Amino acid sequence: MNDRDQYTPGPASGVQVQKEGEKWTLILVRQLRHPPEIVWQALTDPARLEEWFATEAELDATPGGEGVFRWGDGEERRATVREAEPEERLVLDWEDGGEVVIELEPVEGGTRLHVVETSPEFSTALELYALAWAPVR
Repeated sequence: MNDRDQYTPGPASGVQVQKEGEKWTLILVRQLRHPPEIVWQALTDPARLEEWFATEAELDATPGGEGVFRWGDGEERRATVREAEPEERLVLDWEDGGEVVIELEPVEGGTRLHVVETSPEFSTALELYALAWAPVR
C-alpha cells in the first residue's frame, strides 16, 4: 500500500482554472499540515512523487535538471527545472511550452502551498494534475 491509498479524494476545493486566449492556467492554494521540508521532499523526491502524482517519476530538482513523469495510461510529460530554492520555490518548464510555479510558505501548523500551472492547451496531464492535488493535505 502506498500513501495515495490512505486518501479519500473529495472535491478539488481551492482549485481555479482560467482561460486566456489559448492559454489555460490552473491555480491551487492549499494549507498542508506538514512543514516545508516535508512538502519539499514530496515535490522533489521521485519516490515520493510516485506516491501521489505520477506512476513513475524521474526528477533532478536542481536548476537545469530534467524531469520525466509517466502515468499508467501511457501519458508522459517532460520538464526542465528553471528554479529550485529548497523548501521555498520550484519552477518547471514543460516541453509543451507550459510551466508550473510552486511556492511554499511556512505557516503556523504547516505550509501554505501555492501552485500556478499554465499550459497552451487543456491537456489530459493538466486534468490529471488538478485531480492529483485534490487529496493532498
